[in-house]
Amino acid sequence: MKKWIKGIVAAVVAIGVLIGGLFTYQNMKDKDKTAEVHSVANMNYGWMGEDMTSSGMVISRETQEYFRTGEQMVTQVFVTPGQQVNAGDALFAYDVETQRLAVELKQIEVNNEEKHIQDLYKEINEIRAMKPYVPRPTPEP
Repeated sequence: MKKWIKGIVAAVVAIGVLIGGLFTYQNMKDKDKTAEVHSVANMNYGWMGEDMTSSGMVISRETQEYFRTGEQMVTQVFVTPGQQVNAGDALFAYDVETQRLAVELKQIEVNNEEKHIQDLYKEINEIRAMKPYVPRPTPEP
């Protein structure tokens, strides 16, 4: 009888492990790495007539931070609050025209400096090709 009970307990444990493994596999497979965009502008909720304050930081487990520098201007936002986004989806677009012009200007400066260096090398080679001038001593009368 004891072997029979041990067999049933072992079967129940094995079935539990199998079901738990299948459940975990299904959750990992169905997770498609989407994130929901929520507005956090109004985070204070309370009953009428009752003062309620809250403070803190809302943090998602999977976040990516973007910091705008002074010269970058956001031209378009592609998502709205509450919209689900997938990994790799564009969220916003920068105005890249000013950066493109700045890169082009720096490339022109580099080209000018390279031309100046070539002119200096040419001048050095011309100087090296010259024969030194040594005045002849004049005979004394």
